[in-house]
Amino acid sequence: MTPSITAPTTQPHLEEVIRGISLGLAVVDARDWSVTFENAKFFQWFPPVEDADATLPLRMAGLDTAKAFERLEKGRPYRFETEAKLGARTI
Repeated sequence: MTPSITAPTTQPHLEEVIRGISLGLAVVDARDWSVTFENAKFFQWFPPVEDADATLPLRMAGLDTAKAFERLEKGRPYRFETEAKLGARTI
């Protein structure tokens, strides 16, 4: 299940554009790490394993949520790199 967003009326095709980009994109609620929106590429790269509503840390091994939250609270970016298997390919 892929959650949906409502595009602003000034940009009616925003959701369509976001879904069509070739990068994985997810919007996450930092309070509970729930994925509120994800495009198809993100879903393909980081699918929920057992629970369709799996939080981001369950989908991205090694994500340090405490460090991320600390940086976000201070208005600073949090960067995290990981790899995903897509068939025989590692991306």
